Amino acid sequence: MQQRDFIKDQIEQAGRVVSNVLARAIGIGPVPDINIVIIHAQKQFKEELDIDLDLLLKLKPEEIPEYLESKQFPIEQYEKLAEYFAEIGTRFHGLEDSIASKYLKTALTIMERVDDFTQVFSMEKLAKKNRIKELLEI
Repeated sequence: MQQRDFIKDQIEQAGRVVSNVLARAIGIGPVPDINIVIIHAQKQFKEELDIDLDLLLKLKPEEIPEYLESKQFPIEQYEKLAEYFAEIGTRFHGLEDSIASKYLKTALTIMERVDDFTQVFSMEKLAKKNRIKELLEI
């Protein structure tokens, strides 16, 4: 029972962090504000979840799920994390394409892991993935 409560607490904590970071990313204004959002997200993920978002962006696609799993980041929160990366990548698209590409590729990798794990088809997820692919010109 304690194990179950611990896992539930981990999922809830990760959900709070990801939701907070995503809300800030979606609510940002002009591009200079994006750097503040990124710094805040990096700090919050590192302090509260021991996840290094900079490192996550540098990993090979096959290493991303391994890293998140090693940090016990709950699969239930992967989609929100992918949305954060997609939002930041979209904001950089057309301005700093190399940065945008890193964020968008990471978002796509995480979304594909969600698909592998859940094996549930969703038109909404498909639309999000297609939008990312369009931005990446894949």
